[in-house]
Amino acid sequence: MNHTAPITVLFLEDLAEDRKLLLHELQRQGLDSHPLPATGEADYRAALEERPEVILADYRLPAFSAERALEILAEEGLDIPLIVVSGYIGEEKAVELMRRGAADYLLKARLSRLGAAVTQAIDNRRLRRERELSAAALRFGEERFRLALNQIPLPFALYDENLRIRFANESCSRFFGQPEECIIGRDCRHFFPEEIGNRLYPQLLAARNSGQPHTTECLIPLPDGEHSFRISYVPLSRADGGPDEILAVAVDITEWQRMERLKDELLASVSHEMRSPLTAILGFTEFMQGTEVPRPLQLEYLDIIRQEGERLKELVENLLDLQRLQAGFDQRNLTAFSIHSLLTRLRDRFLSLQPRRNFQLDCPRDLPLLRGNEPHLYRALENLLNNAVKYTADEKAITLGARLDGESMLIWVRDQGEGLDPALHEKIFQRFFRATSAVGGTGLGLALVREIAREHGGTAWVESAPGQGSTFYLRLPLVVP
Repeated sequence: MNHTAPITVLFLEDLAEDRKLLLHELQRQGLDSHPLPATGEADYRAALEERPEVILADYRLPAFSAERALEILAEEGLDIPLIVVSGYIGEEKAVELMRRGAADYLLKARLSRLGAAVTQAIDNRRLRRERELSAAALRFGEERFRLALNQIPLPFALYDENLRIRFANESCSRFFGQPEECIIGRDCRHFFPEEIGNRLYPQLLAARNSGQPHTTECLIPLPDGEHSFRISYVPLSRADGGPDEILAVAVDITEWQRMERLKDELLASVSHEMRSPLTAILGFTEFMQGTEVPRPLQLEYLDIIRQEGERLKELVENLLDLQRLQAGFDQRNLTAFSIHSLLTRLRDRFLSLQPRRNFQLDCPRDLPLLRGNEPHLYRALENLLNNAVKYTADEKAITLGARLDGESMLIWVRDQGEGLDPALHEKIFQRFFRATSAVGGTGLGLALVREIAREHGGTAWVESAPGQGSTFYLRLPLVVP
């Protein structure tokens, strides 16, 4: 290092002639210096406030010493190189001073390398500071890296060049079911059954050897059952040119795979459900186009086409409504309305369409207003009434009812049909499930009813037994949460 600016030097020396000798020797060796003289502890401490770049200290002063000067530096946490310049003090003393932190030791009678010793001491301090700053930056970077990864809900692990875990975030600890201290330094095969470990380890090895990311999928047992994970191994090149590390990221794709299966099942079910009415509509239409059909038979065929068209319309509307609800559309279109008025409108509409039916209303007029999505609730009860009509003989009663139940409104549709086996009570709320194929339907109506109940923060269920009819209930809070 070339020292062109003056060096601030603290001269811990009680003899003025010796201070002048040292200053002259520094100048002779090409080092310009700004001197800070000190002869005892008080002025030594005062001089340290000036933050000298180097200290030249006599070994022994009348009321002070180089040893005490080193102790003060340690007490104050100051990294200032101190070079002992004294008469002969013996090798053992010199070694002890160096052990205590002295940067060097010179004899006053041999000052030929004074300039080099000062330059080296200052350069060594600069290198120490650079290393400390680099280490601090690395620690800060690693700490931020650790804090960031601990906030991510995905399991992250960092493998060293020997494919042992060097870092694992909190999600990884939960993933392995072990605290971090039990994970660090381990091979990933330690945590998995042999079959899984033998599948994952070659991918990790391949990522290291090729320098390219590798991804695999596998089932991994967790406390709540088997989960499907997509695990990626990504090589990370080190800035210092050292061996690559491998970052492993595990993504739980169990739910995604379930949704993909549901989507495929939905498409298959929709295709199947649409095919039957379309086949009937097209079949009867083509038959009438190519065949002379008597008027009474035409009307019969047209009625079948109309029924199948309505069935198709019901399927599409229920499916669209169900998808909108599950996607979160139109869920907050809330108003306060009278449940008595809603049930009365429903009963009157069904009576106008089927005047011979026996529709009963069991609902007090003075019920409090219900806050919710009135069109959605109307649709849910309409679906329940349609089901009741399908499964109930014309002469038997179908009842719409409502009453207050604590902080909730209890609404029901009761029929006097054949009833349901208890084993079917939950299944009938699944998409496309039908308790019997003898009665037409899309298998979506009850799924939509339950979804509308959930939209309102409520529940939907059925109470039924074979031969005793069925009662479908909705319990809804008076105010949607």
